[in-house]
Amino acid sequence: GVFESAELDASFGDYKHTELEGDEIGTVFERDGFDIRLSGIHRPIGDWSGAVGLDFKNESFEAIGEEAYIPTNDKRNYALFLVERQETSWGAIELGGRIENQSLSPNDSSLRDKDETTLNLSAGMLRRLEDNSTFAANLSFNQRAPNAAELYAFGPHVGTGSFETGNIDLDLEKSISLDASWRK
Repeated sequence: GVFESAELDASFGDYKHTELEGDEIGTVFERDGFDIRLSGIHRPIGDWSGAVGLDFKNESFEAIGEEAYIPTNDKRNYALFLVERQETSWGAIELGGRIENQSLSPNDSSLRDKDETTLNLSAGMLRRLEDNSTFAANLSFNQRAPNAAELYAFGPHVGTGSFETGNIDLDLEKSISLDASWRK
């Protein structure tokens, strides 16, 4: 068919961390969830080869005790990604993209849900030079949605000796980067 190969990866995590204050339980942190990723390497389309995939994550977080500065919350992520490469006589061109939706839902009704969609794009080139060296350049545009601590935290964080305060109005973090290298 369309794909040369396909891969399905699934993982489940059930994490519990108990912090003691002397012999007493101070705070209990629990995080559980799963991640399912389906990806496939497609047959060449013209001179292009590459992979496409879907990723789904579901996670629940709960902290109970005096250091519970992040409220209990559920997080869901859905993503679609594509990576393409074209080999040429002089080197290669690579393109990539990922669109992802993150939904955070705190269990505290006084806090509002946050639903964000991010986009990440990249383009790169690899140029083989006559002296057996290689020049490479990559340009990328990236977005990152704020996490639960950045949005909802409120309270003392004893480990860092700080008082954490989240901001529900945080926007997406955005970056544009360019890197170049020469290898010999």
